[in-house]
Amino acid sequence: MTEDSDIHSETFEYLSKQAPILFFILSKQGLIVEANAYADRMTGRVLSGERFQDVVVDFTGKFDLSALTSDHPKSD
Repeated sequence: MTEDSDIHSETFEYLSKQAPILFFILSKQGLIVEANAYADRMTGRVLSGERFQDVVVDFTGKFDLSALTSDHPKSD
């Protein structure tokens, strides 16, 4: 069991600090609560210190970016 724990710990450490992939930990509401170093660099967050407020992660495939634009008519 210790070996499994070590593997999980080392894997998480790699994903968090070295992996060249976007790795996010999301809240139940789908908000990004943590991100790895690569995600910070790719979004410029590491330079600005900002939260991920302008990043959209959609695993459902239902996100409609055009619905957020001001020139798009809203449907009820």
